Amino acid sequence: MNLQMTRVDMWAAEIDDQAGGLAHTLRAITERGVDLDYVMARREADTPGKGRVLVSPISGRDQLENAEAAGIRRATDVAVLKIEGNDDAGMGARLCETIAGTGASMNALSASVVGNRFVCYAAFDSEADRAKAETALKELSAHHWRFWKRHTKAA
Repeated sequence: MNLQMTRVDMWAAEIDDQAGGLAHTLRAITERGVDLDYVMARREADTPGKGRVLVSPISGRDQLENAEAAGIRRATDVAVLKIEGNDDAGMGARLCETIAGTGASMNALSASVVGNRFVCYAAFDSEADRAKAETALKELSAHHWRFWKRHTKAA
């Protein structure tokens, strides 16, 4: 198994929880030349009528200025690890069990499979938790089944 991992900065904005709320925000940044790989939006349960969108990547001075002009700011409350690799049965469970074995607190997970490849965005409460998960997943990638079996027996 060969996992590719990338530390990802997320950018966030409040959106109106109404038809077109997300479209309005996305149009505002894409018209300014920002090309996104990741978009996740959700309602905010504690703020009726509002939602939150998370996007990535935003890089370079021009994109940063354009995103900020559209009301999108760097999300400082989340540390994200993008994990990519070949998909096979049980991959999601192996990734989550490996992360759980580190004691890292994961607050969100978004994953998808296209063809025989998967991409997963795992969000953590802290940089320290992201680092623990990344270290364990590197070991999983290097040692595959031997590592996974050793850690799942302890769980």
